[in-house]
Amino acid sequence: MSPDLKGRHFLSMLDLSAQEISTILETAATLKAVPPAEAAPALQGRTLAMIFQKPSLRTRVSFETGMFQLGGHAIYLAPGDVSLGERETTQDVALVLGLAIDSSGSMSRLWQATQSAARQFLETTLQKKDRAFLVDFDSNLRLLQSLTGDKQALFDALDRLVPRGGTALYDSILFSLLQYDGEPGRRALIVLTDGFDSESRADPNRAIDFGIRLGVPIYAITMSAGRGVRIPSRSGFSNEDMARGELAVVTDPTGGRFFRANTMEQVNNAFAQIQDELRKQYVLTYYSERAPEAGVLPKVKINRKGLVVRTALPLDLAD
Repeated sequence: MSPDLKGRHFLSMLDLSAQEISTILETAATLKAVPPAEAAPALQGRTLAMIFQKPSLRTRVSFETGMFQLGGHAIYLAPGDVSLGERETTQDVALVLGLAIDSSGSMSRLWQATQSAARQFLETTLQKKDRAFLVDFDSNLRLLQSLTGDKQALFDALDRLVPRGGTALYDSILFSLLQYDGEPGRRALIVLTDGFDSESRADPNRAIDFGIRLGVPIYAITMSAGRGVRIPSRSGFSNEDMARGELAVVTDPTGGRFFRANTMEQVNNAFAQIQDELRKQYVLTYYSERAPEAGVLPKVKINRKGLVVRTALPLDLAD
């Protein structure tokens, strides 16, 4: 007795038994032996949708010819015609968020507003599966709250901060990036500071290289404590804009962004833009038949006009 294959899937050789596979091949040979003019319209009124991940010629022609001869109709969808996974939201992949806050003495005049803006950002950004950690820095670096999904624990850590001391800005970025070790999914580091580094020992290029290799976009919001003040930067004494502008060298190569904010409204707007970008951040994975050492880079194409793609992990560093 022939096996009943109605409703069965055949995605791999393990899905069917040897007898079932033999039945399929024998049925195909029987149908193929019948002249097209004499073939019964066994698939009349039926439609076959063919979705291919790669361009196809022989397979497509074979299926379309077979469907036509048996009275059916075939629809071919090329790789560019369908976007698999497009309907999945960014919330399907948990976010690992780092918040590094400058608690140096130069932030004292901005402190209350800084805490309020950071608290609101965490409250509105973190979803059910998301986690965050909190780093504060002055002359020293502290992991004030390790990675957690508990918003109240993060808020309590914020309330314990007191501004004092100097600023080890670039050291804090490196220290914060270390907290992502082994953490998968969507990731981002937010740095809230007045932009004035006075005590870092690390070179900014180390933060750039480390952020790129980890695939962590770095966002920096620099807040103004007053115009026309000459403050120390890593390149010597300079004005505010020059000292702050150095941060863009760190943020842009990692796929993040640099924001200047002279008012709390601008700080909140920057947080809103970051939050919007995090909602549009995707983790792309794919399988390749090529060996990793083949040296062939994958290509990412955007079909929708008006969009710009920034990558946190360069394609030549992808595993």
